[in-house]
Amino acid sequence: MKAKALQRTPLLAALMLALGTSSAWAGDRCETLSGSSAPGNNALACGSGSQATGANSTAVGTSSRATDEDAAAFGHLANAAGFHSTALGTQASATGRGATALGWRSSASGSLSTATGNDAVASGDNSTANGRAAQATGANSTAVGQGAVASDEDAVAIGQTAVASGFHSTALGAQAAATGRGATALGWQSVASGSLSTATGNAAVASGANSTANGRAAQATGDDSTAVGQGAIASGARTTAVGQGAVASDEEATAVGQAASATGFHSTAVGALADASGRGGTALGWQSSATGSLSTATGNNAVASGANSTANGRAAQATAENSTAIGQGAVASDADALAVGQGAQSTGFHSSAVGTQSVASGVGATATGWQASAAGNLSTANGNRANASGSSATAVGRAATASGGNSVALGANSSATAENSVAIGNNSVADRASTVSVGSAGNARQITNVAAGSQATDAVNFGQFRTEID
Repeated sequence: MKAKALQRTPLLAALMLALGTSSAWAGDRCETLSGSSAPGNNALACGSGSQATGANSTAVGTSSRATDEDAAAFGHLANAAGFHSTALGTQASATGRGATALGWRSSASGSLSTATGNDAVASGDNSTANGRAAQATGANSTAVGQGAVASDEDAVAIGQTAVASGFHSTALGAQAAATGRGATALGWQSVASGSLSTATGNAAVASGANSTANGRAAQATGDDSTAVGQGAIASGARTTAVGQGAVASDEEATAVGQAASATGFHSTAVGALADASGRGGTALGWQSSATGSLSTATGNNAVASGANSTANGRAAQATAENSTAIGQGAVASDADALAVGQGAQSTGFHSSAVGTQSVASGVGATATGWQASAAGNLSTANGNRANASGSSATAVGRAATASGGNSVALGANSSATAENSVAIGNNSVADRASTVSVGSAGNARQITNVAAGSQATDAVNFGQFRTEID
């Protein structure tokens, strides 16, 4: 049976010309050619072997097919098989309900799906594929760009060969990939593979669950980790790395600053080139280093390498267990040592040096004051430039010196050089063992208010002496 002819319109004429079927026209009427068939109500078939079998359907082009109600197929071997579907292009196929396929070999098989571009595929319900070989296969998915793929429900892939394969995932950028559930990848070659992860920046990677990578080549591979900055790496669980090349590699570590490194458990490094590798270590300042367990280094170039050690100040060093160095260049290098003050040094076990350039080098020694020095074991030097070099010696006063074992020098410039000697008063000298001196040669002193002696070894005052003479 001969199909009904159709009045020629400008739109249909343009489509026929574009599809190479203008020869089907004869004057102002469309004539069916050999093998064409339009049995559907109000159907139109134009082109050799074309078929319009659905009500109100249109098939235009050689071997085109429009087989459902309100379907339209335009192009050689075009196929519109879904209700109210449209296929436009050679071998285009729209089989889903309300589907649209535009382009050579494009395919829209999902309900209300749209495929635009050569070889584009929209197979998910309500899906959209736009671009050569783009694929939107998940329900409500969108793929835009050459070779883009959105393969799970609510997935969005935008960019050349972008891939969004996770549920509710988003990939934006050439070769971007969002494969985790709810993941987001933004940037060229960015990858978000962890569940609810976010990768922003060229080549950024967020592979941990709930992880965030922001910056070129930033990597957040631990669960709940955050990496911000070019090349920043947060590889441990709940870690944070902020800054170019910053690294936080152990659980709950934090690194902030260019090339900062926090590699110890629960460690913190803040500052360019700061390093916190000890468990629970904290390094604050440029090139600061906290390598001891529970150590703290605060200040540029500060170093706390002993367990439980503390270094506070530029270039301060606390290198032994439980040691503390506070002040620019202060050094506490033995266990339990304390150095406080610019250039202070406490190098003896359980020693203390307090004051600028003070030194406590003996075991249990204490030096307090500018340039005070306590070199003897258990010695004490108190006062600017006070010096206690004897074992258990005590020097108190400016420039006081106690060099004899168990000696005591009290007063500015006093000196106790012999064993068990005592020098009392400014410039006093005790240079004989087991003696007490209250002056020096040419600088003798009286001892006043002396009580009368009562024992054989007691001192005798002048009153007792006169009584004895009388």
